[in-house]
Amino acid sequence: MNKYSLSPVQFQKLKAFLDLVEIRTKVASVFPFLIGTLYAITHYHMFNLKNALLMFFSLLMIDMATTSINNYVDYKKAILKEGYHYETHNPVASRLYDASHAKNTITVLLILAVLFGVLLAVQTDINVLLVGMLSFLVGLLYSFGPVPISRTPLGEMFSGFFMGVVIVGLSVYIHIIPLEITQYAISQDEFLLMIKWREIFNILIVGVPMMFFISNIMLANNTCDIAEDEKNKRMTLPILIGEQQATKLYLWAVYGAYAAVVVGIMMGALPPILVVALASFPVVRSYSWRFVENPSKAETFVLAVKSFVTFSLIYILGFLLYAIQLIL
Repeated sequence: MNKYSLSPVQFQKLKAFLDLVEIRTKVASVFPFLIGTLYAITHYHMFNLKNALLMFFSLLMIDMATTSINNYVDYKKAILKEGYHYETHNPVASRLYDASHAKNTITVLLILAVLFGVLLAVQTDINVLLVGMLSFLVGLLYSFGPVPISRTPLGEMFSGFFMGVVIVGLSVYIHIIPLEITQYAISQDEFLLMIKWREIFNILIVGVPMMFFISNIMLANNTCDIAEDEKNKRMTLPILIGEQQATKLYLWAVYGAYAAVVVGIMMGALPPILVVALASFPVVRSYSWRFVENPSKAETFVLAVKSFVTFSLIYILGFLLYAIQLIL
Protein backbone atom coordinates (compact mmCIF):
# COMPACT_ATOMS: atom_id res chain seq x y z
CA MET A 1 0.00 0.00 0.00
CA ASN A 2 2.91 2.35 0.73
CA LYS A 3 3.92 2.65 -2.92
CA TYR A 4 0.52 4.16 -3.69
CA SER A 5 0.57 6.65 -0.81
CA LEU A 6 1.76 10.23 -1.17
CA SER A 7 4.78 11.50 0.72
CA PRO A 8 4.31 14.72 2.75
CA VAL A 9 6.11 16.69 0.01
CA GLN A 10 3.99 15.17 -2.76
CA PHE A 11 0.85 15.82 -0.76
CA GLN A 12 1.79 19.47 -0.27
CA LYS A 13 2.49 19.85 -4.02
CA LEU A 14 -0.86 18.30 -4.89
CA LYS A 15 -2.67 20.49 -2.37
CA ALA A 16 -0.91 23.58 -3.73
CA PHE A 17 -2.02 22.69 -7.28
CA LEU A 18 -5.61 22.11 -6.19
CA ASP A 19 -5.54 25.47 -4.40
CA LEU A 20 -4.15 27.19 -7.50
CA VAL A 21 -6.97 25.88 -9.73
CA GLU A 22 -9.48 26.22 -6.86
CA ILE A 23 -10.74 22.72 -7.49
CA ARG A 24 -13.66 23.23 -5.07
CA THR A 25 -15.14 25.78 -7.49
CA LYS A 26 -15.15 23.42 -10.49
CA VAL A 27 -18.72 22.43 -9.64
CA ALA A 28 -19.63 25.71 -11.37
CA SER A 29 -18.75 24.07 -14.71
CA VAL A 30 -19.36 20.39 -13.92
CA PHE A 31 -22.97 20.85 -12.77
CA PRO A 32 -24.06 22.72 -15.94
CA PHE A 33 -22.34 20.01 -17.99
CA LEU A 34 -24.24 17.28 -16.14
CA ILE A 35 -27.54 19.13 -16.51
CA GLY A 36 -27.04 19.57 -20.26
CA THR A 37 -26.12 15.90 -20.62
CA LEU A 38 -29.18 14.77 -18.65
CA TYR A 39 -31.41 17.03 -20.74
CA ALA A 40 -30.07 15.48 -23.97
CA ILE A 41 -30.72 12.00 -22.59
CA THR A 42 -34.19 12.62 -21.16
CA HIS A 43 -35.61 15.10 -23.68
CA TYR A 44 -34.01 13.88 -26.92
CA HIS A 45 -33.08 10.31 -25.90
CA MET A 46 -29.61 10.80 -27.36
CA PHE A 47 -26.14 10.39 -25.85
CA ASN A 48 -22.62 10.31 -27.34
CA LEU A 49 -20.02 9.10 -24.83
CA LYS A 50 -16.97 10.16 -26.85
CA ASN A 51 -18.25 13.70 -27.32
CA ALA A 52 -19.21 13.92 -23.65
CA LEU A 53 -15.75 12.88 -22.46
CA LEU A 54 -13.95 15.25 -24.84
CA MET A 55 -16.10 18.18 -23.79
CA PHE A 56 -15.78 17.36 -20.10
CA PHE A 57 -11.98 17.33 -20.15
CA SER A 58 -11.74 20.43 -22.37
CA LEU A 59 -14.19 22.24 -20.09
CA LEU A 60 -12.34 21.22 -16.95
CA MET A 61 -8.94 22.24 -18.33
CA ILE A 62 -10.06 25.71 -19.46
CA ASP A 63 -11.89 26.28 -16.17
CA MET A 64 -8.78 25.36 -14.17
CA ALA A 65 -6.59 27.46 -16.47
CA THR A 66 -8.86 30.49 -16.13
CA THR A 67 -8.86 30.24 -12.34
CA SER A 68 -5.07 29.82 -12.27
CA ILE A 69 -4.60 32.85 -14.54
CA ASN A 70 -6.91 34.86 -12.29
CA ASN A 71 -4.85 33.98 -9.20
CA TYR A 72 -1.58 34.70 -10.99
CA VAL A 73 -2.76 38.05 -12.40
CA ASP A 74 -4.16 39.08 -9.00
CA TYR A 75 -0.75 38.31 -7.51
CA LYS A 76 1.15 40.27 -10.17
CA LYS A 77 -1.16 43.30 -10.19
CA ALA A 78 -1.88 43.51 -6.47
CA ILE A 79 -1.35 46.93 -4.93
CA LEU A 80 -2.70 45.93 -1.53
CA LYS A 81 -0.40 43.10 -0.42
CA GLU A 82 -2.20 42.18 2.79
CA GLY A 83 -5.57 40.95 3.91
CA TYR A 84 -7.58 37.74 3.43
CA HIS A 85 -7.83 37.97 -0.37
CA TYR A 86 -4.07 38.30 -0.85
CA GLU A 87 -2.47 36.52 2.11
CA THR A 88 -4.87 33.60 2.54
CA HIS A 89 -7.12 33.19 -0.51
CA ASN A 90 -4.46 33.53 -3.25
CA PRO A 91 -2.09 30.50 -3.30
CA VAL A 92 0.53 32.34 -5.39
CA ALA A 93 0.62 35.38 -3.12
CA SER A 94 0.76 33.21 0.00
CA ARG A 95 3.72 31.30 -1.50
CA LEU A 96 1.85 27.99 -1.52
CA TYR A 97 2.50 27.82 -5.26
CA ASP A 98 5.60 29.29 -6.90
CA ALA A 99 4.86 31.98 -9.51
CA SER A 100 7.09 30.40 -12.19
CA HIS A 101 5.46 27.02 -11.61
CA ALA A 102 2.06 28.69 -11.88
CA LYS A 103 2.96 30.00 -15.36
CA ASN A 104 4.05 26.52 -16.48
CA THR A 105 0.88 24.97 -15.05
CA ILE A 106 -1.29 27.50 -16.89
CA THR A 107 0.50 26.75 -20.17
CA VAL A 108 -0.04 22.98 -19.80
CA LEU A 109 -3.72 23.43 -18.90
CA LEU A 110 -4.31 25.70 -21.90
CA ILE A 111 -2.61 23.24 -24.26
CA LEU A 112 -4.74 20.38 -22.94
CA ALA A 113 -7.91 22.49 -23.20
CA VAL A 114 -7.15 23.30 -26.86
CA LEU A 115 -6.26 19.68 -27.63
CA PHE A 116 -9.50 18.26 -26.24
CA GLY A 117 -11.47 21.13 -27.80
CA VAL A 118 -10.04 20.51 -31.27
CA LEU A 119 -10.72 16.78 -30.99
CA LEU A 120 -14.32 17.57 -30.01
CA ALA A 121 -14.72 19.94 -32.96
CA VAL A 122 -13.37 17.26 -35.34
CA GLN A 123 -15.90 14.80 -33.92
CA THR A 124 -18.84 17.21 -34.22
CA ASP A 125 -19.33 20.25 -36.47
CA ILE A 126 -18.40 23.87 -37.13
CA ASN A 127 -20.96 25.17 -34.61
CA VAL A 128 -19.10 23.45 -31.78
CA LEU A 129 -15.81 24.83 -33.13
CA LEU A 130 -17.11 28.41 -33.27
CA VAL A 131 -18.78 28.32 -29.85
CA GLY A 132 -15.73 26.60 -28.38
CA MET A 133 -13.35 29.22 -29.83
CA LEU A 134 -15.53 32.06 -28.52
CA SER A 135 -15.75 30.47 -25.07
CA PHE A 136 -11.99 29.88 -25.00
CA LEU A 137 -11.35 33.52 -25.94
CA VAL A 138 -13.74 34.80 -23.29
CA GLY A 139 -12.13 32.48 -20.75
CA LEU A 140 -8.73 34.04 -21.44
CA LEU A 141 -9.98 37.62 -21.52
CA TYR A 142 -11.89 37.02 -18.31
CA SER A 143 -8.66 36.86 -16.32
CA PHE A 144 -5.97 38.17 -18.67
CA GLY A 145 -5.25 41.20 -20.82
CA PRO A 146 -4.97 44.96 -20.26
CA VAL A 147 -8.39 45.02 -18.56
CA PRO A 148 -9.56 41.51 -17.58
CA ILE A 149 -13.34 41.07 -17.69
CA SER A 150 -13.30 39.93 -14.06
CA ARG A 151 -12.07 43.39 -13.06
CA THR A 152 -14.97 45.16 -14.77
CA PRO A 153 -18.74 45.46 -14.04
CA LEU A 154 -19.32 42.87 -16.79
CA GLY A 155 -17.75 39.99 -14.90
CA GLU A 156 -20.98 38.62 -13.45
CA MET A 157 -22.77 38.75 -16.80
CA PHE A 158 -20.01 36.97 -18.73
CA SER A 159 -19.35 34.29 -16.11
CA GLY A 160 -23.05 33.55 -15.64
CA PHE A 161 -23.93 33.43 -19.32
CA PHE A 162 -20.97 31.37 -20.52
CA MET A 163 -20.76 28.98 -17.57
CA GLY A 164 -24.51 28.64 -17.24
CA VAL A 165 -26.29 29.02 -20.57
CA VAL A 166 -23.43 28.24 -22.99
CA ILE A 167 -22.08 25.19 -21.15
CA VAL A 168 -25.57 23.72 -20.74
CA GLY A 169 -26.43 24.46 -24.37
CA LEU A 170 -23.22 22.99 -25.75
CA SER A 171 -23.54 19.97 -23.45
CA VAL A 172 -26.91 19.27 -25.08
CA TYR A 173 -25.87 20.10 -28.64
CA ILE A 174 -22.91 17.68 -28.84
CA HIS A 175 -25.36 14.80 -28.42
CA ILE A 176 -28.12 15.94 -30.78
CA ILE A 177 -26.09 17.01 -33.83
CA PRO A 178 -27.90 14.44 -36.06
CA LEU A 179 -31.15 16.38 -35.46
CA GLU A 180 -29.67 19.36 -37.36
CA ILE A 181 -31.33 22.05 -35.28
CA THR A 182 -29.16 24.57 -37.15
CA GLN A 183 -28.52 24.41 -40.88
CA TYR A 184 -26.84 26.83 -43.25
CA ALA A 185 -25.93 27.10 -46.90
CA ILE A 186 -23.47 29.42 -48.62
CA SER A 187 -23.58 30.40 -52.28
CA GLN A 188 -21.92 33.15 -54.28
CA ASP A 189 -24.60 35.71 -53.40
CA GLU A 190 -26.38 34.28 -50.36
CA PHE A 191 -25.89 32.95 -46.88
CA LEU A 192 -28.90 31.01 -45.63
CA LEU A 193 -29.28 30.13 -41.97
CA MET A 194 -32.13 27.95 -40.74
CA ILE A 195 -32.70 27.51 -37.02
CA LYS A 196 -35.24 25.41 -35.17
CA TRP A 197 -35.82 28.29 -32.79
CA ARG A 198 -38.12 26.42 -30.43
CA GLU A 199 -35.47 23.78 -29.80
CA ILE A 200 -32.85 26.48 -29.26
CA PHE A 201 -35.19 28.26 -26.82
CA ASN A 202 -35.85 25.05 -24.89
CA ILE A 203 -32.15 24.28 -24.56
CA LEU A 204 -31.18 27.80 -23.52
CA ILE A 205 -33.88 28.16 -20.87
CA VAL A 206 -32.61 24.99 -19.17
CA GLY A 207 -29.39 26.87 -18.44
CA VAL A 208 -30.93 30.15 -17.26
CA PRO A 209 -31.31 29.10 -13.57
CA MET A 210 -27.64 28.08 -13.57
CA MET A 211 -26.73 31.44 -15.09
CA PHE A 212 -28.31 33.31 -12.17
CA PHE A 213 -26.62 31.20 -9.50
CA ILE A 214 -23.18 31.26 -11.13
CA SER A 215 -23.41 35.03 -11.59
CA ASN A 216 -24.29 35.28 -7.91
CA ILE A 217 -21.12 33.46 -6.88
CA MET A 218 -19.03 36.16 -8.55
CA LEU A 219 -21.34 38.91 -7.33
CA ALA A 220 -20.95 37.64 -3.76
CA ASN A 221 -17.18 37.39 -4.18
CA ASN A 222 -16.92 40.95 -5.47
CA THR A 223 -19.29 42.29 -2.83
CA CYS A 224 -17.08 40.83 -0.12
CA ASP A 225 -13.97 42.32 -1.75
CA ILE A 226 -15.19 45.90 -2.30
CA ALA A 227 -12.62 47.48 0.02
CA GLU A 228 -9.67 45.49 -1.35
CA ASP A 229 -10.79 45.82 -4.97
CA GLU A 230 -11.00 49.61 -4.67
CA LYS A 231 -7.40 49.73 -3.45
CA ASN A 232 -6.33 47.37 -6.24
CA LYS A 233 -8.07 49.62 -8.78
CA ARG A 234 -10.65 47.06 -9.89
CA MET A 235 -13.97 48.47 -11.11
CA THR A 236 -16.32 45.60 -10.31
CA LEU A 237 -20.11 45.76 -10.35
CA PRO A 238 -20.50 46.10 -6.55
CA ILE A 239 -18.04 49.01 -6.57
CA LEU A 240 -20.04 50.66 -9.33
CA ILE A 241 -23.48 50.25 -7.74
CA GLY A 242 -22.57 49.98 -4.06
CA GLU A 243 -22.90 47.18 -1.51
CA GLN A 244 -26.59 47.82 -0.76
CA GLN A 245 -27.65 47.58 -4.41
CA ALA A 246 -25.33 44.61 -4.98
CA THR A 247 -26.98 42.61 -2.20
CA LYS A 248 -30.44 43.51 -3.57
CA LEU A 249 -29.34 42.31 -7.00
CA TYR A 250 -28.08 39.10 -5.40
CA LEU A 251 -31.53 38.38 -3.96
CA TRP A 252 -33.30 39.23 -7.22
CA ALA A 253 -31.01 36.80 -9.07
CA VAL A 254 -32.03 34.03 -6.67
CA TYR A 255 -35.70 34.76 -7.33
CA GLY A 256 -34.95 34.95 -11.06
CA ALA A 257 -33.48 31.44 -11.05
CA TYR A 258 -36.64 29.93 -9.57
CA ALA A 259 -38.85 32.03 -11.84
CA ALA A 260 -36.91 30.61 -14.82
CA VAL A 261 -37.77 27.08 -13.68
CA VAL A 262 -41.47 27.97 -13.51
CA VAL A 263 -41.38 29.66 -16.93
CA GLY A 264 -39.53 26.67 -18.38
CA ILE A 265 -42.21 24.28 -17.15
CA MET A 266 -45.04 26.51 -18.37
CA MET A 267 -43.43 26.84 -21.82
CA GLY A 268 -42.86 23.09 -22.10
CA ALA A 269 -39.07 23.42 -22.13
CA LEU A 270 -38.83 21.57 -18.82
CA PRO A 271 -40.91 18.55 -17.79
CA PRO A 272 -43.50 19.16 -15.03
CA ILE A 273 -41.58 16.95 -12.61
CA LEU A 274 -38.84 19.63 -12.52
CA VAL A 275 -41.15 21.50 -10.12
CA VAL A 276 -39.17 19.51 -7.54
CA ALA A 277 -36.38 22.07 -8.02
CA LEU A 278 -38.52 24.59 -6.15
CA ALA A 279 -38.14 22.45 -3.01
CA SER A 280 -34.66 23.90 -2.56
CA PHE A 281 -36.02 27.46 -2.27
CA PRO A 282 -36.44 27.64 1.56
CA VAL A 283 -32.84 26.53 2.14
CA VAL A 284 -31.41 28.77 -0.58
CA ARG A 285 -33.46 31.73 0.63
CA SER A 286 -32.10 31.24 4.15
CA TYR A 287 -28.51 31.08 2.86
CA SER A 288 -29.09 34.16 0.72
CA TRP A 289 -30.45 36.31 3.53
CA ARG A 290 -27.61 35.30 5.82
CA PHE A 291 -25.11 36.40 3.18
CA VAL A 292 -26.92 39.66 2.43
CA GLU A 293 -27.02 40.59 6.11
CA ASN A 294 -23.26 40.09 6.49
CA PRO A 295 -21.24 39.89 3.24
CA SER A 296 -17.88 38.45 4.34
CA LYS A 297 -15.34 36.44 2.34
CA ALA A 298 -14.19 34.50 5.39
CA GLU A 299 -17.61 33.94 7.00
CA THR A 300 -20.55 34.05 4.55
CA PHE A 301 -19.23 33.89 0.98
CA VAL A 302 -19.42 30.11 1.15
CA LEU A 303 -23.22 30.47 1.42
CA ALA A 304 -23.34 31.66 -2.20
CA VAL A 305 -21.56 28.47 -3.25
CA LYS A 306 -23.83 26.38 -1.01
CA SER A 307 -26.89 27.99 -2.60
CA PHE A 308 -25.62 27.05 -6.06
CA VAL A 309 -24.79 23.49 -5.01
CA THR A 310 -28.11 23.01 -3.19
CA PHE A 311 -30.16 24.19 -6.16
CA SER A 312 -28.04 22.26 -8.70
CA LEU A 313 -28.32 18.96 -6.82
CA ILE A 314 -32.11 19.22 -6.60
CA TYR A 315 -32.26 20.35 -10.25
CA ILE A 316 -30.22 17.30 -11.26
CA LEU A 317 -32.42 15.11 -9.06
CA GLY A 318 -35.42 16.39 -11.01
CA PHE A 319 -33.91 15.20 -14.29
CA LEU A 320 -33.05 11.82 -12.74
CA LEU A 321 -36.63 11.47 -11.52
CA TYR A 322 -37.79 12.34 -15.03
CA ALA A 323 -35.55 9.62 -16.45
CA ILE A 324 -37.06 7.09 -14.03
CA GLN A 325 -40.53 8.32 -14.97
CA LEU A 326 -39.76 7.69 -18.65
CA ILE A 327 -38.50 4.19 -17.93
CA LEU A 328 -41.56 3.30 -15.88
